[in-house]
Amino acid sequence: MPAGLVDKKGKSRSQIAAEEVYEETGYRVSADDLKLVNRYRASVGLMGSIHDVFYVQVNEKMREGRGGGVENDGENIEVAYLPTEDIPAFLYDPEKDVPAGLLYSLQWFLLAQARMSQGASIGDMVLRPAKL
Repeated sequence: MPAGLVDKKGKSRSQIAAEEVYEETGYRVSADDLKLVNRYRASVGLMGSIHDVFYVQVNEKMREGRGGGVENDGENIEVAYLPTEDIPAFLYDPEKDVPAGLLYSLQWFLLAQARMSQGASIGDMVLRPAKL
């Protein structure tokens, strides 16, 4: 699950998110393809930073890089794959140190998968087009 700071002047939050997806995973996605799942405040009482959660579906044809972050920025990110069927065990493993944003995102994903199996579309589960 890529993450990043909103620190690039003149770029929308979705453009920055698309860049983070490429830098950290190697998958090239368009900002227009990102769907805004939700926006929330984290670390309330400390910083109260705003976090956006986007969803985008990727496939191997979209892989153009190695991922792992920007080496010049000191990033060393391990790209990992978590099969959908393994998500519940991952979420509820007390030995895992899972950040709250990842918990939220994976739980949303499981809910979205369940709702889509009942006929809903991904558009039913996102806030609005990601033009932020």
